[in-house]
Order: sequence, then structure tokens, then C-alpha cells
Amino acid sequence: LARQLHPDRLSALGIPDDARDAQRLFAQVNTAFAILSDKQRRSEYTSILQRGGEAAVRAEQAKAEEIAMRIIESEDAYSRGEAALRRDQIPAAIAELTRAIALNPDEADYHATLAWAQFCGAQDKLVAAPQTRAALERAIAKSPRAITARFYLGRVERMLGRDNDALRQFKEVLRGMPNHAEAAAELAEPHASERE
Repeated sequence: LARQLHPDRLSALGIPDDARDAQRLFAQVNTAFAILSDKQRRSEYTSILQRGGEAAVRAEQAKAEEIAMRIIESEDAYSRGEAALRRDQIPAAIAELTRAIALNPDEADYHATLAWAQFCGAQDKLVAAPQTRAALERAIAKSPRAITARFYLGRVERMLGRDNDALRQFKEVLRGMPNHAEAAAELAEPHASERE
């Protein structure tokens, strides 16, 4: 095919190619030959065809980029939510954490931190406690290491006077992350039975 379409051959046959179409086609034929005769490049080309062609590959790449952007946006929202929570701006924290979950619903820490923020914002902690516990336990089930969920569950239990349950959670946190300063501080804090 390259011999038949070579621009010099067409010129010798008196076939005009003012738009240089033959030259472009000849270049494509050479590129195709280079790809198909190289084992690795041919394998990559075959993979592209099996995935639906270049348009499908571009769509895959666009989807991957969209997912990456959503994850970055969710991490930013989570960071803003944590910062608002530290400043005791509970409604702002809840809004940002809800946004983080909407962008990346599979992240257990986002769910745990939102549950804690909602608990902090609840007027009646005793009424909010069962729902908070359930949300934190779901986060722990979703991610067995679940340092954040265990830490907040320990805090909930401590606030409700269930010190033994709280201590168990804080110990689990330290087992998973020995340098967790807040869990260590919670363990150092005397619990209700020691204060009496």
C-alpha cells in the first residue's frame, strides 16, 4: 500500500496532488505499519479497539478526570467542614460535610464527621445519641480501621456518661494510630467513676 500511494509514484503517473492528500495518507500508512509491526504498540492499539476506540478511551479519560475532580472537591469540602467544626460553627460544618458526602459518598470519615457535627448541633443529645451511634457504627463497618468514627463514638459515649464504652473506643483508636493525641488525652482524662 505504501508503494502504491507513495507521492513520488503518483507524481510519476501524472496524478496531481496539489492538496498533498497523498502525502498525508502515506504518512498515516507508515504510522499504521509502525504500530502494527511493533508488538507493544500493536497491543496498546488492540486494547484501544477493544475498549471501543479512541472516542471511548477519551470518554474513559474524561470520566476519570471528573472523578478525580469530585474527590479533590470533596476533600476541600471536608477540610472546610472540619475547620468549621473546630470553630464551633456547626451549621457551616454540617453544610460542608454534607457536600463532601454528596461528592464522595464512599468515604467513611466524611460520614463519621458529619454524624459528630450533627450530634454537636443537636439540642437534646440523649435523643440524638442512638442515630449518631448508628451512623458511627455504619462508618466503622464501612472502614474497619475507622479511626475517626471510633474516636467520635468514644466522645459520644463519654458525653453520655458511658465511660467504659468510651475508653474501649479510645483504646481501639490508639491501637490503630498510636500517636493520636486526642484519644490519648481522652484516656488520660479521669472518667465519671474515678471522679466520684
